[in-house]
Amino acid sequence: MNHQRNIQVRDKLSQFSSEEINQWRAWNEENNPFCDPDFFSSLEKSNCIGKDTGWNPVYFTLTEDKKLLALIIGFVKTHSYGEYIFDWQWAHAYENYQIPYYPKFTVAIPYSPVSAPKFFGDSELIKNDLLPQLMAFTKQYSLSGVHFLFTQNGENKILEELEFKTRTSLQYHWLNPHVDDFESYLATLKKNRRKTIKRERRVIKESSLNIKRIPGTQVTKKDIDFFYRCYSDTIEKKASMGYLNYEFFKNLFHSQAQNIVLCMAYDHQHNPIATSLFLFSGTTLYGRYWGCQKDIEFLHFELCIYQGIELAIEKDLKVFEAGAQGEHKRLRGFTPVLTTSSHFIEHPQFRKAIFDFIDSEKDQLDEISKELTRQNSLKAKV
Repeated sequence: MNHQRNIQVRDKLSQFSSEEINQWRAWNEENNPFCDPDFFSSLEKSNCIGKDTGWNPVYFTLTEDKKLLALIIGFVKTHSYGEYIFDWQWAHAYENYQIPYYPKFTVAIPYSPVSAPKFFGDSELIKNDLLPQLMAFTKQYSLSGVHFLFTQNGENKILEELEFKTRTSLQYHWLNPHVDDFESYLATLKKNRRKTIKRERRVIKESSLNIKRIPGTQVTKKDIDFFYRCYSDTIEKKASMGYLNYEFFKNLFHSQAQNIVLCMAYDHQHNPIATSLFLFSGTTLYGRYWGCQKDIEFLHFELCIYQGIELAIEKDLKVFEAGAQGEHKRLRGFTPVLTTSSHFIEHPQFRKAIFDFIDSEKDQLDEISKELTRQNSLKAKV
């Protein structure tokens, strides 16, 4: 019996059968919320990706007898917003030579600087069939290059065989020492850091605020409305771009409630004044968005850092990723971690220049990471 394999390029989730969606879910063994088809569905339904967003989805699939064997999810990008692996200098260099940098092809979780798989399914089929099709697609549509962001080690090795260059970036992650509670965690820190954290938490406790962590399954429409108001206010205060809309969050809270915890701060009259959003997989906690209606000293650290650490301890998660920025995280027990991305540049001269830049950048980041590790907040191991 002949089995026919078929590679397809799709641009909507509606083009997947229910059996294919179920297979996609089965590959998500760690139950990572950013790899679930419901996450991409929430983005599509709310028009946060697609037409006029600069994130135009492309689903590369390999099937055999209608069974999904491999999948890569990418985007034709017309800008670099919402990526968190910064290539603005590269785009500017192209512009100086009047060579178009956009559109380009990016494989990433939209608007989310999180480490997550980029390949789904049979790795040999991805390497030998799906990736060559992806590269042919970029040539066909004259895209300037291909960029896999926040990759895994096994993915980098495969991509390097296709002449991609691995780039390193720096984030701060909380690595769970697998203690029983927050107090036990504090005991792992140096004395001055321990005192600072205790003082900050004491200020919050003495301010008569009530902090509550609400499982996603118990979040109400009123909670979502308040969260979105805070999210919008934070965007406005920072004069940054609001990539996500109310419809997205409504869909997210509905479809992925099992992977969500909403942290809320209430004043003495039981009015909500601040909130933060956490998503989690089987191994990792992701801190995403926060906002407040009243500025209170140390409230940001409480809702975004300390509540997250407590939650990770309670769920015995290995890692807490609290977002892209973060010198303040290092001072509160987070560890500098080198994350990776992988890049291919079509233009030969620019490819050499950019790859040389990546090598130089890596050497600098290696030294910075070593120095930051020496200066960390953890007690020296005896």
